[in-house]
Amino acid sequence: MTPTGHKAFDKQCRGGLITGNVIGDAQFSWYIRPRHATECNGFTFAPGELLATDLKTFQDLPPTISKFIDGLNRQEILNEIRHWTGPTSKRKKHVHGYIVTEGHELNYAHVRTFYTRGAVWSLRIMAAVTPALTGQQS
Repeated sequence: MTPTGHKAFDKQCRGGLITGNVIGDAQFSWYIRPRHATECNGFTFAPGELLATDLKTFQDLPPTISKFIDGLNRQEILNEIRHWTGPTSKRKKHVHGYIVTEGHELNYAHVRTFYTRGAVWSLRIMAAVTPALTGQQS
């Protein structure tokens, strides 16, 4: 991934970004099942229950993104792009945006990007990470 010039984000993103279920300082990503998915590990759930469980893993997800995800027909990956500031006991999360991609079956194709901050740094960070997560980086 191309360095963004944002010292805190670049430092927390040293290992790069990867696809799939990821929990890291600069990225939190999770496969999100569609509303119609009802089967998991041999159990049957009500429509929308697995989707709700998947979305609960994202704290403070903006409603516009939840609504968009709710309308999708297949499993996608939701990537939260962020960095942290402050001491460990009082860390503050700064979310720059969200990137929705297809799963590995569809080569992580880009579905949509949501920007949560209009700051120049956030726009720069999102521009740098999108190719790395959507299979567009050479």
